[in-house]
Amino acid sequence: MVDSVRASEVRKKLESFKAFVKWGFSDFSESFNIGSAAMPDAWEFCVKNQIGISVYVRYSEFRNRANVLASIAKQEESEGLRVVEWLKREGRMEEAAKFLIEDFQREGVVRIYAVLDYLDNLFCSDLSDVLAGKRWKETPFDWAGMR
Repeated sequence: MVDSVRASEVRKKLESFKAFVKWGFSDFSESFNIGSAAMPDAWEFCVKNQIGISVYVRYSEFRNRANVLASIAKQEESEGLRVVEWLKREGRMEEAAKFLIEDFQREGVVRIYAVLDYLDNLFCSDLSDVLAGKRWKETPFDWAGMR
């Protein structure tokens, strides 16, 4: 289960993202999602700007792992941009692997902050045009035959 104190620290870190300040993201919300046997409990944070772009960051812990999932959605687009999937499509596997934190008990909080710092830098560089609403990239969901 995700520690609520740690979740609060994650929210504070997100609220200080340079990219969010730069592009006018200020409407923050959060929710706690109770998991199942297949999915762990998670905190989900959402921040929106005035031009209809939302960023979702989902933080979960399970056994000795933590996971950070980030996605960007635009009001009029049907598909969103999932950051880890986008990194993989760009051939940046090592960077995508940063979002799954192994051996969480030993160095978890330090690694969470490192992932969030990396995410902010990514939002300020490679994905800044997406957050600014200047261009859009999609990462279609791979249904793997489930549809």
